[in-house]
Amino acid sequence: MFNKQLMLSLTAAMLATQSAAQQVGPLPDIQHGTIAVRLTPIATGLAAPDYAISPPGDMNRLFVVEQKGLLLIIQNGMLLPTPALDIQTRVSPPLNPANANDERGLLGLAFHPGFATQGSVGFGTLYTYHSELIPAMTSPTYPAPNMALQNYKNVVAEWKMSAADPNIVDPASRREIISFGKNAGNHNGGTVAFGPDGYLYLALGDGGNANDVGPSHIEPGGNAQNLTTPLGKMLRFDPVNPALTPASPDPISSNGQYRIPTTNPFQGPGQVPEAFALGLRNPYRFCFDRGTGDLILADVGQNNIEEVDRIVSGGNYGWAVKEGDFLFDRATGNIGARSPGIPVGLIDPITGPNGALEYDHSDGISITGGFVYRGSAIPELFGKYVFGDLAIRNQPPRVDGRLFWADLTTGDIREFLLPQFPNDQLPDGLTVHGFGEDASGELYAVVTNTPSNGTGGIVYKFGPDKPIATTLTDFECTALVEGIRLRWRFQDPSEFISVQVERSDASAGPWAEIITERRSEAGAEEALDRNVVSGSTYYYRLSGTDHEGRVTAFAPIVATAGETLLSPSLSHIVPNPSSGPIDVEFALPRSGNVSLRLLDPRGRVVATLSNGTRAAGRHRLGWNGMTSRGPVAAGVYFVELRADGVVRSQRVVLAQ
Repeated sequence: MFNKQLMLSLTAAMLATQSAAQQVGPLPDIQHGTIAVRLTPIATGLAAPDYAISPPGDMNRLFVVEQKGLLLIIQNGMLLPTPALDIQTRVSPPLNPANANDERGLLGLAFHPGFATQGSVGFGTLYTYHSELIPAMTSPTYPAPNMALQNYKNVVAEWKMSAADPNIVDPASRREIISFGKNAGNHNGGTVAFGPDGYLYLALGDGGNANDVGPSHIEPGGNAQNLTTPLGKMLRFDPVNPALTPASPDPISSNGQYRIPTTNPFQGPGQVPEAFALGLRNPYRFCFDRGTGDLILADVGQNNIEEVDRIVSGGNYGWAVKEGDFLFDRATGNIGARSPGIPVGLIDPITGPNGALEYDHSDGISITGGFVYRGSAIPELFGKYVFGDLAIRNQPPRVDGRLFWADLTTGDIREFLLPQFPNDQLPDGLTVHGFGEDASGELYAVVTNTPSNGTGGIVYKFGPDKPIATTLTDFECTALVEGIRLRWRFQDPSEFISVQVERSDASAGPWAEIITERRSEAGAEEALDRNVVSGSTYYYRLSGTDHEGRVTAFAPIVATAGETLLSPSLSHIVPNPSSGPIDVEFALPRSGNVSLRLLDPRGRVVATLSNGTRAAGRHRLGWNGMTSRGPVAAGVYFVELRADGVVRSQRVVLAQ
């Protein structure tokens, strides 16, 4: 624990302006790396999958956790029709299935190391971590601090596989191990996993709310820095029924359901004996590197910094004294100076010669931890930490998740190349809720674009990207009065199950699929792009998807639209990024009212650039980067054009 006055003094002494050219936030923007992967969907139509793991040594099955309370099985690449476990009535309520941002529900799964070993105390045994209501006349193992109102509890429960069916969990076998009363609905953590030492590890968030402040947060300092509560801690315990381990030297817990390791670092009066490490905000996902045994954790930040940590016994990871390696002000929620190594005694994010494994909110809003890759399918990824971010934008619903890899030695973070998707970006606004690892060490991304009662969930398997050998024998485009016509022919069109037409304003991209009018004629295919502005130049390319889900993008061609203008167009924003003024170019097919606004990532209006009648034709509008309240803060924004019943938007980066 740290003296509050000392921290205020340190903050004041170390405050400094954090700025860099071509950099939106306090940290460098994440760039694409050189590793290209292909994501193969092996299960679709799910709701909100958030984790996946195989039983020890099981090369055929992958168990998938559904937030709404289902445990599913993918066996030999096929999703089984019957869930292994259904606890929807336990997790809902309090889970709100209509809210895509609800952080409660079924969150974690762990198999005992002896799951497949007959005679082991853990034979056929698995553990879940989930939220549920608190039954009347009962109390959680650890009530919410300050005697705060408890709206639900988070629970670790033990289950046994059915003796009659190896793909079914016996619902009557449930044994509650440990539970934690919660006031706020967020910051629940989510992962339970057995370490190489045979103990079960569980990471808990700080209790919820912002800045580690609220009805169930201890003062001074908050929950994460206070060892009298398990909130904001990494916990370690032996979940096996103590009656089955009579020779163990570890003492039995106060509720009689588990044992507490004698080697846990915090055994002082009033301290939570299950605590293994402290100073965590919302450690949603962590993993053990099967190659080194290291415990790698992704801790979700507050308003600015997301981080990756290496957890060690007794370590203090800084929250809410620091957010990442920046000093943090609990009163305002703002970060101060970057302060690696200070205060002494706090452990910063994993750091190498090229930097620290942290990033700011210009690259995402909520880190989703994954796994260290130890498979064989993608050799260049071996030993890298694979993770992601929930979404790049926070406007409801959250959209556009990202996939990253990190070098745990050098401190580099890079974004994956995803050649099968336009702009190397997950399609359809998919958000990254979690990752999976099978018994071979191969990895999976579990994503969704719907709440836990929807059908937008997908389990993608990571694999190497392999190009298609098909030849595009003919590709041409012609400007017509009604738009731009494209015509192409493949040497063997049967190799593709679909072909997408993509368009860009520049030869190097970014590319986006467009809607066209399509037809086939004499062995060739044609497409008409009507959504063009006369005099504007467009680049077109084709992306073909083969029968294995692989996508090949072919070389682009270029065309300039003729004298036609069919719909409003937001053409260019220059410069972008900008350190102040910008020019916005747009075109109108007919005169009418035009609204041009600057929005933040949550969809809130920051500035109105234009609101009034404009004539038909092309327009260039300058904006000086100022509002009535002064200059707009650095960050990622969106310029939105509304005209003639059409809404267009483009991303713009403003830097100070």
